[in-house]
Amino acid sequence: MTRTIDQMIASEVLCCMSSLVATLAGDYPGSHETREATDLVFQAVELAVPIDDWEEAAIQEGWTETNGAWERPARDDEDTVERTLRRDTAQEACELDNLSPYAREV
Repeated sequence: MTRTIDQMIASEVLCCMSSLVATLAGDYPGSHETREATDLVFQAVELAVPIDDWEEAAIQEGWTETNGAWERPARDDEDTVERTLRRDTAQEACELDNLSPYAREV
């Protein structure tokens, strides 16, 4: 059975947690009074930092993952004898094309 994006979001996404994480990461009175609260604040700060998504950036540039490696056809303007360029990771593929990763929020 194929689901539409709207159906998948309705069944899988409960709510956006970005504002909650940002609130927890904030410095407010009494937030550092206990070790548990301090640990929670540090965890929230880590969650509030965007996550680098190298794979999506590589895919959007035409790279595909095949057998654990990333590859794409060489372009006419590239100085290479290889017909297919291969890299071990999506990050290496992006760096070859001077791409920045997409920043994903929690």
